[in-house]
Amino acid sequence: MIIKIIFNTFIFASLLLCFSPLGYSEQLVDQQTLMLYLPSAFVTIVLPYLLFTIYKLRRSRRQLCISERRLKSTVEGSGDTLWDWNIKTGEVLRINDKYMMDKNTIIDIPPNKALIHPNDIAQVELLLKQHFAEQTAFFEASYRIKDSFDRWHWVLDRGKIIEKDTNLNPLRMTGTVRDISQLKSTEARLNLFAKCVESLTDALAIYDKNFNLVDLNPSFLTQFGGNRDNYLNKPFTLPGYEQSYIDDIKDTVRATEHWQQEVKLRNSERKLLPIEISIDEIKNEHNQICNYVIVFSDLTERKKAESQLHNLSNRDRTTGLPNRNLFFTDLKKLAKKDNHHALLVFDLDNFK
Repeated sequence: MIIKIIFNTFIFASLLLCFSPLGYSEQLVDQQTLMLYLPSAFVTIVLPYLLFTIYKLRRSRRQLCISERRLKSTVEGSGDTLWDWNIKTGEVLRINDKYMMDKNTIIDIPPNKALIHPNDIAQVELLLKQHFAEQTAFFEASYRIKDSFDRWHWVLDRGKIIEKDTNLNPLRMTGTVRDISQLKSTEARLNLFAKCVESLTDALAIYDKNFNLVDLNPSFLTQFGGNRDNYLNKPFTLPGYEQSYIDDIKDTVRATEHWQQEVKLRNSERKLLPIEISIDEIKNEHNQICNYVIVFSDLTERKKAESQLHNLSNRDRTTGLPNRNLFFTDLKKLAKKDNHHALLVFDLDNFK
């Protein structure tokens, strides 16, 4: 811009001298003087501008290099892979490529299709097509990808189209790939735990640190009846027992981290059943109490089995009368008591 102004000034000064009313000799002298000083003036004005422009250009390049290094360090520090995909040519630029996807020279959609698990390709292609069709604001897919050691990793791939042609066809897309293998492993363990809790035959309830109910399993509703919403956020209680007894249980759990005892509770059919309650506290990573897990075990079948076992060991199977084992057991109990007692022995012949 400055060069253009100086050039126009030079032309204007030349034309002004040409049409000046001065004499020919004077015009010639002035033109020679002007031609002598104009280059010096031009250099004096333009040179600082050029030097300043070069300085700004170098400074911009340095800042750009610094920004690129910061971006690369940030991406490497985050563990993500940054990708820039030229959809038209199939060229993909990647930063922090941990899975060696750049070694794949096959042009395909998606560009890393050869490394994606066969069971995940269809879902990835569907999500990509939906984003191309502007049905989604972002492309986001989780799938398994093979690394250079032929090991599978779960990754979260997120991206967005940033450039289109005049016909609104996608030309360029950028995004990141993040390893979520550990997250998927944790998710799988949580799902397994949830299935185990749901399939438990014992009733299970989870309370917060203030003993308010936050979750329960289906067996709880089967055991005690009612609706799930009727139990949530309600304090821990034992129907038929006083609040002082409940408070003692809470104090014991806080002091010993565990409480277990047999109580009598009514089931969904209002039958009074022997129930063994086991309470354990759960602590977080900071060793702070966050939840309490309470398991309600129905002892009805166990009590029946114990009674049957007691009868088999102490009663005659044929007559149902007390056998010798029960006799000696009762005799030992009687001998320990400070009471007078007598023992009669009968001999019965041919008793069957």
